[in-house]
Amino acid sequence: MRKKSGGAWRAAAVYAGVILGAGFASGQELVLYFTRFGMMGLVGLVVMGLVLALGGWAVLDICVRRKLDNASAFMQSLFGKRLGAAISTAVSLFIGVVFCTMHAGGGAFAHELFGLPFTAGAAAVAVVCFVVFLFDLRGVVRLNMIVAPLLIAGGVFFGLYTAANRHIPAFQNQLLPRLSNNWIWAATAYAAYNMLTAVCVLAGLRGNGLVTDRPTARRAGLLGGGMMCALGLCFALPLLIHADALAGLELPLHRLAQNSGRAIEGFYTCLLAAAIVSSAVSNGFVVVEWLQKRLRLHPVIIKAAVALIGAVAAHAGFSVFVSQVYPLFSVLGVFALVVILLAFVFGRKTDMQNPAG
Repeated sequence: MRKKSGGAWRAAAVYAGVILGAGFASGQELVLYFTRFGMMGLVGLVVMGLVLALGGWAVLDICVRRKLDNASAFMQSLFGKRLGAAISTAVSLFIGVVFCTMHAGGGAFAHELFGLPFTAGAAAVAVVCFVVFLFDLRGVVRLNMIVAPLLIAGGVFFGLYTAANRHIPAFQNQLLPRLSNNWIWAATAYAAYNMLTAVCVLAGLRGNGLVTDRPTARRAGLLGGGMMCALGLCFALPLLIHADALAGLELPLHRLAQNSGRAIEGFYTCLLAAAIVSSAVSNGFVVVEWLQKRLRLHPVIIKAAVALIGAVAAHAGFSVFVSQVYPLFSVLGVFALVVILLAFVFGRKTDMQNPAG
């Protein structure tokens, strides 16, 4: 039992580590999808957590039940050979975009926090990714097992501290114009496009031995979604309270850290760096695996090329990726999520009706 519980925690850490990237930890995604709706954005974060919890549980449960060990097999099992292959290709493309976004986040991080050239930050992320890629999935899992719990615990502390530390009138002018009646769609779309990236990592956890039974799949999914919900609420509170002072910033949470003293700023700097690296490595590894199955090149060459391309493509800009490219994949994410949940629900019903099968 203890071993299974440990597997669930490790799987949940990997799950959260995939989603906890620069967009989330910087506050960019939280502004775009949640805090612009004011108090309803907090409700949206709860919806996001529930969707991610149920979606993660569903993906892991389906993989265990159907004995699936990778994303391609998962997509083809749900959507058929042709459509599954097409969706898998589209998801891989999106994950490549997310990977480049994390490099762009590293560039923005280095420039805004330390005054270094944007290219230096993007290159540093590329180097770390290449080193971890050399250890394949084991390296990705081990990195997330270390980083994700620190991000969750540290993020909760940072969010609550900055929310209480500065007293600015709350809920006046939000960072972006309020869009009435769209907060549910924003929360669902955010969870759905993050599920696109998460599926590619979650589908490999059975083969890696982390999730081998359905109770572990349930615990891992619920824990991962719960972690994201808790951290999202803690980060969103100070963003709402200090909305006027943070309008238009590329890294809004960093400004809060600056206003809270050097110790808190240094603490947040470590959190943001960890989030960027964790998400970059997780998403980049999916791209590496996808290319290795299709190109007859030495694995080291592919890994080096992926890291280099990420650093070069990052120059399109961090906020551009988050605000303009990510939403394009929301519809595909919602479609995939609906199919996953239907397969999960009807699969469980079939199992209950035919327990011997």
